[in-house]
Amino acid sequence: MTEQLSKREITKLVVNFYKLTGKSPCLKHLAHLPFSKNRVMKLFGTWNNMLKISGLKLNRNKISEITCFLCKKKVARQVKEIRKSKRSFCSSECSASYYTTGRKHSEETKRKISESLKAHRIFLNTEKNI
Repeated sequence: MTEQLSKREITKLVVNFYKLTGKSPCLKHLAHLPFSKNRVMKLFGTWNNMLKISGLKLNRNKISEITCFLCKKKVARQVKEIRKSKRSFCSSECSASYYTTGRKHSEETKRKISESLKAHRIFLNTEKNI
């Protein structure tokens, strides 16, 4: 059975890992480190606490600037959000405008929309009379 590492030893190992790789270690790097997740949880409470105590940056909320696909406005977005989508937009308005432009409604859909709007107008008029 291997000897249990102390807080100080783990923080030194984590800092050395950062110096060698240029990245803060995350759970996927445990195979390259001589301690377990359970040991970290027992000593530090959470993985992020261990990184904070070691003086390293957390591996999250990386921000990058993108250009809106529709209006060409520059906005800041998290990298993970940029990776999720094929096209990046500055707002839901731009996204909706892009995806609904040129869409054709069938006659039945147009009729349903018209009936719905008529019913809404009738409801609003009866509310005003009350």
